[in-house]
Amino acid sequence: MHPSSGAVRVLASLFLIALAPAALAQYVTLVGGKPPVQDFDTLAASGTATTLPDGWYLAESGSNADTSYAASDGAANSGDTYSYGASGSGERAFGSLRSGSLVPMIGAQLRNDSGQALSEIAIAYTGEQWRLGTAGRSDSLQFEYSLNAASLGDGSASWVALAALDFASPVTTGSIGALNGNAATNRTAVSGSITGINLAAGASLWVRWVDTNASGADDGLAIDDISFEVAGDPPADLPPTVLSTTPANNAVDVPLASTLSVSFSEAVTLTAPWYSISCAVSGSHTASQAGGPTTYTLTPSPGFASNEVCTWTILAAGVVDQDGTPDAMAADSVVTFTTFDPGSVPPPSVISTQPADGASNVPLASDVRVNFSEAVTTTSSAFALACDSTPITLSESGSGASRTLTPATLLPANANCTFTINASEVRNTSDVAMAASVEVNFTVGSGETSGYYAQVNTSSAEQLRCTLHLTIRGHTAYPYSGSGTNTWTILETAQANPSNPNQILDVYRNRLYTAVADRAGTGSGLTYNREHTWPNSLGFPSQTGDHGLPNAPYTDTHMLYLSDTQWNADRSNSPYGNCPVAASCGERTTEVNGGFGGGSGVYPGNSNWVNNNTFETWNHRKGDVARAVMYMAIRYEGGTDPTSGQAEPNLELT
Repeated sequence: MHPSSGAVRVLASLFLIALAPAALAQYVTLVGGKPPVQDFDTLAASGTATTLPDGWYLAESGSNADTSYAASDGAANSGDTYSYGASGSGERAFGSLRSGSLVPMIGAQLRNDSGQALSEIAIAYTGEQWRLGTAGRSDSLQFEYSLNAASLGDGSASWVALAALDFASPVTTGSIGALNGNAATNRTAVSGSITGINLAAGASLWVRWVDTNASGADDGLAIDDISFEVAGDPPADLPPTVLSTTPANNAVDVPLASTLSVSFSEAVTLTAPWYSISCAVSGSHTASQAGGPTTYTLTPSPGFASNEVCTWTILAAGVVDQDGTPDAMAADSVVTFTTFDPGSVPPPSVISTQPADGASNVPLASDVRVNFSEAVTTTSSAFALACDSTPITLSESGSGASRTLTPATLLPANANCTFTINASEVRNTSDVAMAASVEVNFTVGSGETSGYYAQVNTSSAEQLRCTLHLTIRGHTAYPYSGSGTNTWTILETAQANPSNPNQILDVYRNRLYTAVADRAGTGSGLTYNREHTWPNSLGFPSQTGDHGLPNAPYTDTHMLYLSDTQWNADRSNSPYGNCPVAASCGERTTEVNGGFGGGSGVYPGNSNWVNNNTFETWNHRKGDVARAVMYMAIRYEGGTDPTSGQAEPNLELT
């Protein structure tokens, strides 16, 4: 992949740029009758532009992403969103061409203005191919829709793929280059329906076409003459029901200060009286109400008495749905629960700590971990640490029955430390506090080390990561390119052929190249370039840091590899993962060198495998790329580089 190509799953974020008229205020309206046809003839016929038809959007990710589209007759081969059409013609189509540095998608936001709930939307359009990028394979625009997306590129939304509405290249043979997308042989009529939905009146959904990652250079594909038609019968208008309550019916040991919660099957309007709460000892309760329109909470007043039976009734007449014809619940819903007796609930206790009480020679970089007998809640005053009588600030993490306390500074060498757990500030889910506070006393080691890894603490995964980071952080960062020592020269030494130092062996194709002469941009034919196993666009996009010096993560040769240029591009922005043939993965073979490699055509064999969202490295190199990305997650944890003083990213594997 190109060094600046798009996101992988090992990173926490995806950079998306979306073009949206009037801040996402425009829609394609869904009404009854014959639907209008969008022909995209208002798109720009030359240059670049940002104006789109109402309700239509574009989103791009990758190092070359921007908020505009370009007009093209299919001659352009760079990744972009396009207004396709003959040169100077007002007859346009909306499309895209994917590359290693840009991943485009196009789509629309549809709003139900039909006045009734919709169960089906019929879609028809013409797919047009304006460029053949590589012969011998098909490219495609993949159709997806979402009922909960906030934007076209919403990565947290649920997107449903619908293959019937995909558009695949009708032309896969012939000369590489521009095609006339208006010619019959270069067009395909596509139609299908989104079914099984319940889109309320006034609600919206998103549809999009995602440009998939084909092998080699991608095709230029577009959509034209599209219509969205209200179809099918409206879903049945059912009365609301209670989906769940907290506490559940017949629950026991309910805390005395509990908040009651109810979730309904659809949005509802509540009209008093819509509930009653009556208990055997404490009597009737009023409550303050919050939430809506599907989930509501009640905070009763006064609190419940110990060990009493309560009945909470949700009154049908006071719960009415908000869709179509208003309907009340068909029947009351009754929840019975029993409160707990504080005297019968044992207090939480400390099961173990690390360091343990009496521990000695504790590493300077240690944190403190506590395991309780059950899940607990804590306050900011629950834990305290003092070494040689000097307080040390702690930051708390963890949940349930475990907590980790991280000191703000290294522990002082040879110090006597006391870690205190304050009983009144640690409570279980029944709001019962610990019976007594706990003190843990330990002594810190001298901090004197010998050998590179002497300070590494292997007592736990957390300690191992923390002390490894402290050991490896800070290194001499060489320039990415230029004269003298740089990442090219370092990698060409590291990946040199042991039998011929004038050759290098690449990571993906396992091919021998002539060093320097076969570099991308210098040689011709098959070339090699530099692969960022952790893409630089996701955390460290610049070759230089905020002080103008070489940027340590960008130029870090612990994760850079020399790679065949084409196989690198085919990885594109895909994460590493398993990619079997059953997942529509294509083979990227290796050559036999050094006793390894040689593609078999049988999964996994000695080949790399790739589809539009996953890249599986061939078996002999899987460990290398895995170690590279794990190294990056441990090496870069934010803050500043101790050598250069430049800011560093905080990288996390997910």
